[in-house]
Amino acid sequence: LSVPASGDCIYFMQKYIMDFLSSCGVYGQMDELGNIYIVKGKAKYYPCLTAHMDTVHRYATPQVVESFDEKCNSKVFTAEEGIGGDDKVGIFVCLSLLKQLDTVKIVFFNGEESGGTGSDGAIDSFFEDIGYMLAIDRNGNSDYVNNYLGEPSTTKKFDDKIKHILDWFGYKETTGMFTDVFNLKENEKIDVCGCNFSCGYYLSHTTSEYVVEREVYRVIRMILKMIKRLGHKKYEHTFEYSYSYKKYTSGLYGSMAKNTSHTKGY
Repeated sequence: LSVPASGDCIYFMQKYIMDFLSSCGVYGQMDELGNIYIVKGKAKYYPCLTAHMDTVHRYATPQVVESFDEKCNSKVFTAEEGIGGDDKVGIFVCLSLLKQLDTVKIVFFNGEESGGTGSDGAIDSFFEDIGYMLAIDRNGNSDYVNNYLGEPSTTKKFDDKIKHILDWFGYKETTGMFTDVFNLKENEKIDVCGCNFSCGYYLSHTTSEYVVEREVYRVIRMILKMIKRLGHKKYEHTFEYSYSYKKYTSGLYGSMAKNTSHTKGY
């Protein structure tokens, strides 16, 4: 949480991740947009995890304050200038899972907070052998986002496969707005089920943002169980572009029109 990750200081987060990979003996590749791609093990289809490296906070190095919250029964982390839990927590979760999984793909995106510039230009071939995509980039502690603006991003088969795990950990289906998973599906870079999970940060994009440690480790345990349950299979899914999605994209989202040209080769 103390690693700088504002737009001007993203290098520090990228270096932190690459150094972590080196210490684990895992190969990582960075593209010209600053996205980091990770492959561990060999499989026909990989579970794929994702989080983003950039934050909205402009302070170089947050001064992290640790306290114990009796109501949460957990350590809580804050910073006067904004801690950047969105999405440093997602990075921590992904790296923790990397150490525990034998076979996985992970992609850390740059530029999510500025409209998904990193996922816009992501390397297409990296996603050709993924079976499904799990994003760790949601406020709170109980959201399972499998619907974007009225457009489902998973199938009933996929949801049914993990329902008992979601129920056990107290997660419920809900809808969301923009994330890198949404952007990848919109740009037709992935044709598999993709979803997003709450991971224990609150009041994101404000100086009052805080992170609840207990809930961070809880989502790690949940994702591990999900990957074990889902296995190394492909769960196909493509957007059908519902009326509500079209209405939104022709209005507010249309004002954020971006170049969706594909980048080939990995």
